[in-house]
Amino acid sequence: MTRIHFVAVALYIVASITGPEALSASSAQFQGLGDIPGGMTSSTAYGVSADGSVVVGGGAPVGADQQAIRWTKADGLSGIGYLPGGLPYSLATAVTPDGQTIVGIAQDDDGYRAFRSGSDGIMVGLGDLPGGSSHSYGYAVSADGSIVTGLAGSSDGNQAFRWDATNGMVGIGDLAGGGFGSVGYGMTPSGETIVGKGSSGAGSEGFAWNANDGMTGLGDLPGGGFDSEARAISADGATVVGQGLSAAGYEAVRWTDGGIESLGDLPGGDTWGIAYSVSGNGAAIVGSSISDAGLEAFIWDSTNGIRNLQDVLVQDYGLGDSLSGWRLSVAFGITPDGRTIVGDGMNPDGFTEAWVVTIPEPNTMAIMLVVGTVLTQRRRWRNSPR
Repeated sequence: MTRIHFVAVALYIVASITGPEALSASSAQFQGLGDIPGGMTSSTAYGVSADGSVVVGGGAPVGADQQAIRWTKADGLSGIGYLPGGLPYSLATAVTPDGQTIVGIAQDDDGYRAFRSGSDGIMVGLGDLPGGSSHSYGYAVSADGSIVTGLAGSSDGNQAFRWDATNGMVGIGDLAGGGFGSVGYGMTPSGETIVGKGSSGAGSEGFAWNANDGMTGLGDLPGGGFDSEARAISADGATVVGQGLSAAGYEAVRWTDGGIESLGDLPGGDTWGIAYSVSGNGAAIVGSSISDAGLEAFIWDSTNGIRNLQDVLVQDYGLGDSLSGWRLSVAFGITPDGRTIVGDGMNPDGFTEAWVVTIPEPNTMAIMLVVGTVLTQRRRWRNSPR
């Protein structure tokens, strides 16, 4: 019997002895992010650090205005404030892998501003494009926190921008024939490639941009007209995810070397879906789709296709008790390793609340112990008299 066969036997024995949870669900965790002291009426989670320990988003405290929020495993949920001297509105949309730099949208005396907050916790507005109408929004940040993309008004209209400390905010234009209606939603860890939604003479289209090639349209679903948008790109740059219009309706999609592909739709309800985030290697994609029950978070992989995320967490990871009374509506972010997912949903009290779920890796120690035992037995069999 080959070594491969023995490893397979070992994995089967692990599952047989300890149950599937030893391989997948031994420490799966779901958690609502709770409230800022004093209570909140709603919250949502948009971004997560690479190790899942820091989550960012926005919340509406009781009797107060929308505020950017930061949650950590150690300290729980807290507001991160507003622009110095600005009006009381802020929203965090993304965080660097180390959890130190946060970007988003805040309000000052003139309008909305893209902001960046570093390890010092001070929120700094990133300004506007020349000739703009005093508004900008930050949506994504590079791994080192030095580059930000989003949307800003300019003398030509709204357009996607690239910001860094040296050059400030620079517009990256629009697709050929467009009327300046572009927005940058995501970027690779290096910040070299930005993805988003642009306008062309035919309609709207997902794009990828880099300094050498400029903005390139990613294409649309067949038969649906010209309407697509790119929301995120995998760390390896090989997979872009977002939404496209088909003959049936709006669908979650991915773009790879093979072009655009629909990810399908949750059973029931209208045809509508959008992919918001993708793991580092493109293997796992999360977003939201409409089913008979309404808006629901989904997870997609090439083996299982699109699935209701809550169903997966309950059936495959044993989180039924933790999710009792919840309905997960949207999954906005997933870590590069695909193990931590964040979003929002309806909590048992009927309020929209941010949540984080962690799906563990297989129980490596249990697997190694059994594999070692089986391989030792293999040697004994080999050396025993026949």
